[in-house]
Amino acid sequence: MATPLLQRILSAQPDLADKPIRPYLTRRLRASARADAILTHYRTAEERLSPAAVEQVHLSTVTLLRLNTERGVVTISLSTAGGFYREGEWGLTLSFDGTPTAAMGLSIVKPKHLGLEGEAPCLWIGIMKGLSKDEGLERARLATKALHGLRPKAALLMAAQEVAAALRLEAIYATSNEGHVFASYKGLKKRVLADYDQFWEESQGERMSRYVFRLPRTKSKRDLSTYPANKRSQIRSRQALETEMTTALSEALRGLTKPEEPKGQDVIVAMVPRSVAPGM
Repeated sequence: MATPLLQRILSAQPDLADKPIRPYLTRRLRASARADAILTHYRTAEERLSPAAVEQVHLSTVTLLRLNTERGVVTISLSTAGGFYREGEWGLTLSFDGTPTAAMGLSIVKPKHLGLEGEAPCLWIGIMKGLSKDEGLERARLATKALHGLRPKAALLMAAQEVAAALRLEAIYATSNEGHVFASYKGLKKRVLADYDQFWEESQGERMSRYVFRLPRTKSKRDLSTYPANKRSQIRSRQALETEMTTALSEALRGLTKPEEPKGQDVIVAMVPRSVAPGM
């Protein structure tokens, strides 16, 4: 049964009730599993986010990062999934100077919804795409330069990793080219232009099945000595920026989440020897 908070979200998003009867999240996900996946997302979100944050990230937008660079302003925001709601319940968007440049669709699911074993909630990345229609490639290049060579989609993956950490999700999974929810629809798969497989492999992802990659929970850093000498200054600046970004994202997300309940502690009872009567 939906809580009052979830009823408000359902009232604002009436198409949410239709999702179980349509393609959702990943290829070959059956209707019963679709319904359970939706419930998993909203129940986990309500358990781990503050009430105000649950409502805000599903009905409007929360800015997680605002970065003023020499080349322009980079922001990362979390909001309702908008135009790609078949691929997730949240949209994670990177904008450059106010123009959306790249986005990911996120949802909280269980591994069993992805054809894997497991019940613990995890983060699912169901879509990755560029958003800027006019001069999109050029805007992505400008954003990359502003971020010292960090590509917008790589910055979004870092943000997704911070979302998973803040919500205490045990793993991050992502769709493969073949696993995209529209991959089996001839007329719709043309809309999937990104090469998911290549990007997940570049990001040290592990293929779990034809449809699913498992991604690392944190971004690894290459040792500077492995780069050509003429590239090390830029890489050093980029790595420093990545640290700054993850710290800011973590702090912003901490403000949205409920504190983790302390685990029960074992009670230690001191064994006090009884008094011994004289003469015994």
